[in-house]
Amino acid sequence: MGIKEKIISRVNTIDNPKILSSILNLISSETETDEVCKFTDDERAHVSQGIEDAENGNIYSQEESDNIISKWLDDKSSGLLAIKDKMAIYEYWINKNKSVVYPQKLESLFNDIMTLTVSFPFSGQLTDIPNVNIFCFTYFSNQIP
Repeated sequence: MGIKEKIISRVNTIDNPKILSSILNLISSETETDEVCKFTDDERAHVSQGIEDAENGNIYSQEESDNIISKWLDDKSSGLLAIKDKMAIYEYWINKNKSVVYPQKLESLFNDIMTLTVSFPFSGQLTDIPNVNIFCFTYFSNQIP
């Protein structure tokens, strides 16, 4: 069985509509995505600055980026909202299930999404900025609806 058949077979066993929606969001091309995410003016300015920097050659190698990010994380880790949120989500599921299995699956999913994003940069949800797409994973929150 090839990879495509394995994926189809696995997707056919999933009943959770939120997971199916995330899978569809992941594999949708820009022509298949109906909803467009609109950035705030501040978000738009940051994205535009990043695009302008890249176009002007103001970029770092992967190794340089890794070093800069690592140093920044070391310096600022107590204030990183995204990492703190991710850790809180993991802690919630560990306490709820008395197991680390689900948080490990989430971490694997996040890593897979990052790998797929690099491989398929036009996947995800369209935004109102050309060539900028996003992924949202709100259903992993530790907040009770």
